[in-house]
Amino acid sequence: MTNKSSNTDQLHDAKIINKNDLSDAQKKAIDSLSQEEIDSTIPIAKKLKDQLDDSEHNITGLPF
Repeated sequence: MTNKSSNTDQLHDAKIINKNDLSDAQKKAIDSLSQEEIDSTIPIAKKLKDQLDDSEHNITGLPF
């Protein structure tokens, strides 16, 4: 039996989101994504995050 992390945990561990700042509805929406979608989201979010300074992270409305 594998011990697969939830999508929310995977994005939190990758420092894309802070799961403690998410509502239950947001966690449910993130956890409804496929593994392929999560695997695509992580590098895209990291690339975008690297291009923004700390004051700009909320400019997109995304939680990263």
